[in-house]
Amino acid sequence: ISTYVRTKRVAVRRHSFTLYLRACVRLQLPLEQALGCIEGAPREMRDLMAETQRSLEQGKSLAEALADRWNCLPPWYVRMIDLGERNGNLADMLDRILHADSRDEEQRLQLVERLLYPMLLCLCVSAVGGLLFMFIVPRFLMIFADMGLPLRAMPEFFLAQAGLMAAGGIALVLAAVVALVCPLPWNHAPGWLQAMGRGREVLRNRLPYVRTQYLRAACGRWATSTGLLLEAGAALPTAVEQAAEVESDGRFRHAAARWVERLRNGSSLALALAETGFVPRGMVWLVQTAEGSADLPATLRRCGERESEELRRRVSMILRLVLPLLVLLVGYAVAVLCI
Repeated sequence: ISTYVRTKRVAVRRHSFTLYLRACVRLQLPLEQALGCIEGAPREMRDLMAETQRSLEQGKSLAEALADRWNCLPPWYVRMIDLGERNGNLADMLDRILHADSRDEEQRLQLVERLLYPMLLCLCVSAVGGLLFMFIVPRFLMIFADMGLPLRAMPEFFLAQAGLMAAGGIALVLAAVVALVCPLPWNHAPGWLQAMGRGREVLRNRLPYVRTQYLRAACGRWATSTGLLLEAGAALPTAVEQAAEVESDGRFRHAAARWVERLRNGSSLALALAETGFVPRGMVWLVQTAEGSADLPATLRRCGERESEELRRRVSMILRLVLPLLVLLVGYAVAVLCI
């Protein structure tokens, strides 16, 4: 619970800091002076603003100044800032960060909030049932045996239910770990939580469905960033290459490197995307339609928004399937206890 609360506070602080940065960039204010005005700023932002100002005064870029703020700014955030500085569209990148971060954070926390109560309820029922079958039921069985009552298959029944309860409890613990560790941004958490976050990469690579959905979401983020870079005046191969730098997945970055190589050899972007198995066909078709025209940046941004909405729809569908199963599991445990 404390980690959950801390994550929400970090998200609020990051959102407020990004809003302030965007306002300063839009108003063309010197960041060294703007970040030095900590009077009246929220208490949780003052240290971040002061440390960033000191780094800027030492001659560092904004991305370099924010690179060490691992406790509240994840790596992809810093890479987006770096792209905006290099291409001269920092304000647009900050808009993109605000939109993506608020949407993804809301989705992650909503997922945890929906799953947390049923998980805790199932774990409590499993724990109560396990304690009953391990300590209380054997005593009654001994009493019934001393009284000479015929037990027939009752001991075997209770032993089987005890094993089922224990297996269900272990499965629920693992499911709770998956539900709470994987969706949350543990990459900026300290110590053992950061180590648990690295297990998210292993889990993502082992589960085909999770891997597919992650790559589709990465394609959406890449398309939006590429559209912003093209609108800032970057060449298409450069925009494709720099937009892929935001992603940390090795398979996606390797595919993006092949796209850049094909583009520099005279191939079209749609043809390069079509050769990659995980790029959605709808995105390839839309890119093929708009390629070579001035509408390509806007088309890429719309493709990114479409993939984000598709991911949100799929997550909602999974939740609608998981929650009834958890309720049925709780009902089964209660029925066994009543029997």
